[in-house]
Amino acid sequence: LLQDIIKILKPPEKLGIGEWADKYRYLSPESASEPGKWKTDTTPYLWEIFRAIDDPQVKQVTLKFSAQMAKTEVTLNALGKWIHQDPSPILFVQPTEDAAKGFSKERVAPMIRDTPVLREIFNYSNKRNGGQNILHMMFPNGYVAFVGSNSPSKLASRPIRRVLFDEVDRYPISTGDEGDPIALAKNRTKTFYNYKWIMVSTPTTEKNSKIHKDYLSSTMEEWHTPCPSCEELQP
Repeated sequence: LLQDIIKILKPPEKLGIGEWADKYRYLSPESASEPGKWKTDTTPYLWEIFRAIDDPQVKQVTLKFSAQMAKTEVTLNALGKWIHQDPSPILFVQPTEDAAKGFSKERVAPMIRDTPVLREIFNYSNKRNGGQNILHMMFPNGYVAFVGSNSPSKLASRPIRRVLFDEVDRYPISTGDEGDPIALAKNRTKTFYNYKWIMVSTPTTEKNSKIHKDYLSSTMEEWHTPCPSCEELQP
């Protein structure tokens, strides 16, 4: 009992997402060629992205990434840090409901299993709530719901503080008569002054790409690396 009281009274750590991941996150063998402790310095271009997500003045972060450049790990690290240190209602939008189920089962569940601080949280939550649903995971003071962009009724219900949009270029233009699925999900954050939107995708064609349009309305920051021959910085 005394240990539980001490945990409650102890002030929370003030860690950014990158620092949190370096301290607590473990990569799962299902999704990493080198499973084990996460190291942000392995992908140093993520540091500035993590700082942008942590910044309360930044309401939307847009990531137009090529394939296999750790864009999904950005969302997973943000999700893990929020669950552990800053819980709230969170919505994770995938292109379809099947993709949402697969992502929850194949990426999020292994992260929880292999990251001790998250495993402890969900073991506690499972005892209180009688288990978890693939599309709706409860934790103290919050939850994360996984939905497909083609499910308008699930996009338009319940207040949400944070929305993670994954592979937005694969979303439909409209969900039936309900309109733009991204706008539907964003509307759920209206009751939170400290809302956050994270838009992530590999771009398709320039003419039809949602992530490209968002990128053009952003600060359009690029990571640069030196040319191995002349050392001139290249995006």
